[in-house]
Amino acid sequence: MKYILTFIFSLTTIIIYCQMDNSKIIGNYVSDMTRLELKADGTFSLSAPDYVFPYTFKNYETSGKWVSSGKEVILNPDKVPRTPVLTLTEKKIDNADSIEIKIIYQTREYENEVEVGTEHFKFDLMTLYLNKAKNYIHLVHAPKNRNCTFARKVKRQHILDSSSTVRFPVQNIEKIGIYTYGFKTKKELIPRDPHSSYFEIIIVQPVDKERTPRSKKVIIKGKHAFFMKYTERF
Repeated sequence: MKYILTFIFSLTTIIIYCQMDNSKIIGNYVSDMTRLELKADGTFSLSAPDYVFPYTFKNYETSGKWVSSGKEVILNPDKVPRTPVLTLTEKKIDNADSIEIKIIYQTREYENEVEVGTEHFKFDLMTLYLNKAKNYIHLVHAPKNRNCTFARKVKRQHILDSSSTVRFPVQNIEKIGIYTYGFKTKKELIPRDPHSSYFEIIIVQPVDKERTPRSKKVIIKGKHAFFMKYTERF
């Protein structure tokens, strides 16, 4: 498992103000799809792609407060990042000829810090492994093909059936690992009984309707700003 540090947005300053101690970082930072404005009154406005599901290529408008800490800017430092909740249920089926794992993926939406609803969501890509990370497969609902030279090839694809169930040869299950969009790192679930043969994994991904940044760090380097994110590569 490797951690890859990626710069999600590289933004170039086009306006600089000189009204306060943070005068060197106040201004507008823009790229092709993203615009961040750090205002002198400690507020910001942000137009940026969906950071939870970036493959949708949707842009969201949001605003809030910012503070600086050295070369870092923190957007909405008072808001705790939302994290996915995973629940595992299991059962042992006598004489089962396979291990079955059913994935139930839901999004829970918030607006102005108030929960407004939960619904089933058809995830785009999910990595799953049994016992060891090297045993991973990528779960998809349709084949993923590389459309350009620089796109990463998706290996070990497994197309899910309509029930989002995947089957494996019979074996003892010590742990089940999962990684998908919206996860900062892989999640590992430990069965109560390694001899169980049927599992249901419920994943609830919380999202803010306007994709409000929550204690989001931005690195300021000269006239550039970088949103940073750690991802895991299998």
